[in-house]
Amino acid sequence: MDKIFAPSEEVVKLLLIIDQENVTLEEIAKIIEKDKNLCIRFLRLANSPVFGFSRRITKIIPSELELAPELLLKWVSLKMFLKLQ
Repeated sequence: MDKIFAPSEEVVKLLLIIDQENVTLEEIAKIIEKDKNLCIRFLRLANSPVFGFSRRITKIIPSELELAPELLLKWVSLKMFLKLQ
């Protein structure tokens, strides 16, 4: 039996606000923190060699969110797309 993927409430919220011009990093951080799975996946991405941070990112706080909102949108969209397949 095929499973139907339903994104978490936080993923939906993130997708809705992330493309807004006035969204703050504080708002993004609060949403990511509420979803344990989303938080873990984001930290894995942030600590991957792709971004080359000089130190390990361990918390979702605005000062650590040095990723552009466009990148966050692409990341969340890709995660949702992969879950749908």
